[in-house]
Amino acid sequence: MNVFESYLKDRFGTVFKRDAQVVGGATRTIDNGDHKMVMTTKEMYVYFPVRFVHASLAFIEDRYRVCGYLSLVTGDKYAVLSIPNLVTMNPTSVSTVKIDEEDHYELYFDSGVPLFDTTRLSKDSTLVYPIYNELVSKPNMPIYFGYNDALLCLQKAGKYAGLTLEKTNVATEIIVATTTRNAEDPRTMFRHVIMQNKNANPAFFGLRNIQFGVSNLPTAIMGSYSDMGIDSILVHPPKKLEKYEKLLRM
Repeated sequence: MNVFESYLKDRFGTVFKRDAQVVGGATRTIDNGDHKMVMTTKEMYVYFPVRFVHASLAFIEDRYRVCGYLSLVTGDKYAVLSIPNLVTMNPTSVSTVKIDEEDHYELYFDSGVPLFDTTRLSKDSTLVYPIYNELVSKPNMPIYFGYNDALLCLQKAGKYAGLTLEKTNVATEIIVATTTRNAEDPRTMFRHVIMQNKNANPAFFGLRNIQFGVSNLPTAIMGSYSDMGIDSILVHPPKKLEKYEKLLRM
């Protein structure tokens, strides 16, 4: 059980499971003439971090325009959306809740009301940078994101945002695979742990994290926060001399 599932259990008093099919079973799309609208057929809750507003990934006005990295909860199941575009919502009620000490918006939708005002999305390539900066570079992944969600967060950027960062998703996957660590031992790459334990929980560290992101002495002592880098290298010395370090010592 991950942190988000633990919160849902405490919040609603039942055990939740992730199920990608739950959205289709709790919504229906209706033709509204010039556009289509997604309606709820059951009560639903939508979650996203409050920091999305400060990261230019959410805009709160008369309606909620939020980048589609959301968690949708209904019944005893939840799903995670990964759409690099702004979706428009007009919830029945809104509250702010803390999940793992971080503020999140909790949007409640009654049964039979619009979930998404329209399925017609305007491609906005300028949205890709704040997505990359927030989710990949820093990375401030939403609490409900798993390893695969992080790997594929920009895979659909060409389709929904009109901007493809690369021909394949390999570059993003390499970055995420490097910055994702074992939550219990951050010095261990998560990709090594998940092969042995599918229930393991990932922890995400930024590309510039000098404590867990370096593996040799020269890199640790260069740049900002060198004291933290030196402490890290002294506590966890490299097991072998890298080619980069050999070259500098010549």
